Amino acid sequence: MKNRISIFGRKILLPCIVLLLACPPFSRGTGKLSVRSQEKGSGPLFYVSGSYPGTLEAEFRLTKAVNVKTEPPLPARIIIPPGQEIKAFSLSADRPGLSMSYAYTYRVVVGDPRAEPNPAPYLPPFESGRRFRIGRGFHPDAARSDPFNAYSVSILMPGGTAVCAARSGILTETDTRSFRRQTVQGIMEMQSKLIRIQHDDGTMGLYAHLDPDSCSFSPGTRIKAGQIFARLGKNAENGLFFTVQKNAGMRLVSLPFRFAAEGGTTVVPVRGMVLHAAR
Repeated sequence: MKNRISIFGRKILLPCIVLLLACPPFSRGTGKLSVRSQEKGSGPLFYVSGSYPGTLEAEFRLTKAVNVKTEPPLPARIIIPPGQEIKAFSLSADRPGLSMSYAYTYRVVVGDPRAEPNPAPYLPPFESGRRFRIGRGFHPDAARSDPFNAYSVSILMPGGTAVCAARSGILTETDTRSFRRQTVQGIMEMQSKLIRIQHDDGTMGLYAHLDPDSCSFSPGTRIKAGQIFARLGKNAENGLFFTVQKNAGMRLVSLPFRFAAEGGTTVVPVRGMVLHAAR
């Protein structure tokens, strides 16, 4: 979940700065980051703000520096809370009176790196009273597998089944993706929706293979645990994909978790297990 952007500038003896800005590519539903510069006597100050309804982390680094110093020294990472503008860094001439030129780049990851996962169990992500089988559990060698998906599960639910929030939080992003599938009618163009919910502890629940027309909630909406917010896509052959993630060192990693079970117990999701939503 990253965006990358590069910016170039030059300053001569007269206070004249030119910025060339290239819009970052939209990457897997991540939010936008805005950078604003403000000229001061010694050089520009740079401020960042996000239009994303959850926390973002950005890393800034210089790719060119001629007679330039920064405060704080780059590379540096900045945490941007939703709805706030944060001072990122300032630029000035290392040898005052001489011209300077610079280029910098940044990348963005969703999520708060300070998140401390709450060990409380997650609700099964479907309506109370229903039972569905786990199609895939955690990777048997999670430490060596893809950290993004190591602790993910698939729940074998029929298309159209209501999907509920496993934990309360803010719906931060939705992303509809197109794909092709071979059917008896030939190759068909299909779509699937992915939804991310940032929990109160800073972790994030990721739900995929959803019906693209089933969610009427906008990013920024608070979703309660157990609340229906979408339905499984009709073409989701592998059922609902669910994982819990956090931003760890500017990358998204999945986390082990437990589901709440009958009688106040908790379970680790294992392939073949029948999961019962009893609440």
